[in-house]
Amino acid sequence: MDILNHQPGFWGTFGARAEGADAIREAAPAGNQIWERTQPAIQLHVGRVLARELNAWHNPAKRGDQPSVFVTGSLFLGEDAVFGPRTRVKSLALSEAPDRIARLYESHGANGFAYLDGEFSIILFDPRAGCVYLVADKCGSHDIYLCRQDGEILFGSHPLLLFSVSEKFHNEPTAFFLAHEGFFPSPFTPSRNLRGVGRSRFVRIEANPRGTVETQRHRYWHFSATADIVQPDDTFYGLLKDAVDVRSTDNSAVLLSGGVDSSLLANLCAASPRRPVAITGTVKGWVQGEGEVETAKKLADLLGLQHYAVSLDPNDDSIPKEYARCTLS
Repeated sequence: MDILNHQPGFWGTFGARAEGADAIREAAPAGNQIWERTQPAIQLHVGRVLARELNAWHNPAKRGDQPSVFVTGSLFLGEDAVFGPRTRVKSLALSEAPDRIARLYESHGANGFAYLDGEFSIILFDPRAGCVYLVADKCGSHDIYLCRQDGEILFGSHPLLLFSVSEKFHNEPTAFFLAHEGFFPSPFTPSRNLRGVGRSRFVRIEANPRGTVETQRHRYWHFSATADIVQPDDTFYGLLKDAVDVRSTDNSAVLLSGGVDSSLLANLCAASPRRPVAITGTVKGWVQGEGEVETAKKLADLLGLQHYAVSLDPNDDSIPKEYARCTLS
């Protein structure tokens, strides 16, 4: 777990004991403690690496009875909560996100989360209700993991932050992880003791009058096949181009396999003023993957994109640490 002391991320506790659970203190890095309250008992820590560059948060001590928000990731704000083909979306600066999310919550309650898009995790503390919301983005790209221990709820941005020394892996999701692209499909987690918030969902945590902690999991957004979707062929290109343009930055990259999907995106990216680099990943010795690298390089050359190939050697002893470095960043 030493690798975690040099990674970004967040972890915290909610429950009856202000000092937090022993297991999370032992497993997780010390980090920076940014929230601490006693009624109800809440602690929130962020990793020391790029804390202010990757996250934004309120100081609950200065918010009175207003909601306090912690947010990490990249966000976009929709003009409505439907997110249909005519919904206009604009980028939401990370520094502005806590205030905007707090206002959405005060105006619409938990339904306000549906106005957000992107890849993000949100923790919102409502002092009036005495509860905390853990919110994952619509695709579940930045899921939040949680478990119950000693009357408290432990939560964090990565399952390893919540693993105890005696933790046992859940066989089926772990086998899926090893065989399919290196991810755990929501709502599965690497341990039966952990669960994820899940895409388009939030978990509401509160202490009841008996002093025990309760959790409720809800979906805050549903796809709506509205009646105005009548000509998808005419609108798809514009929607896809807008989605690419709004996410393009000077540091963008496109993962290019040379297949239809990634080739279409690369073509759109090549027409953007902010031209990304193209990256193709493979495993050393895998013939099909090495063929994809050649195809992708030819396509990138035709589109005028700079191309990089990343080849992982399965015999490289540094891969476990690199896995932790990548998945926690």
